[in-house]
Amino acid sequence: MKKIILLVLSFVLITGISCSKKSIDLTKIMGPEEFEDQNESIAYKYKIISCDGKFLGNLGREYFINSVYNSNGRYGSSKEEYSLRNKNGIYGDGYSSKSPFNFFATELPKIYDREGNCYGALSINKDAPGVTDFSYETTLILKWLIDESNKLNN
Repeated sequence: MKKIILLVLSFVLITGISCSKKSIDLTKIMGPEEFEDQNESIAYKYKIISCDGKFLGNLGREYFINSVYNSNGRYGSSKEEYSLRNKNGIYGDGYSSKSPFNFFATELPKIYDREGNCYGALSINKDAPGVTDFSYETTLILKWLIDESNKLNN
């Protein structure tokens, strides 16, 4: 019994410190209407928010307009300013301190759910502060998509 309590306590402590800001009010960033759309409710389950509070897209299917996987959308385009997939943008540049694709970045974007709970910081560095298995794997998927898109465009 003591082992189970210790294990649960360890899990709570570890997940509690994975994000400096455990919970935020996402309606202040996106507006309440984003959460009302029943047709795209799955697309809005996880949001990426930069360290400076900018909305960087949803982790939704590629055909949803705000999905980071939609190469024609604002947040999935390789040309849009706030897209993680823009290699010349502040959040997609491999040298920016705000980019998950910079191994040494210190101001990483984080994944939040609709209630504002944090699921970890996006980074290609699995050992960076706040990175979880989920956020690390998500970053690797995004990196792979970017690399594949670049191969097709060259």
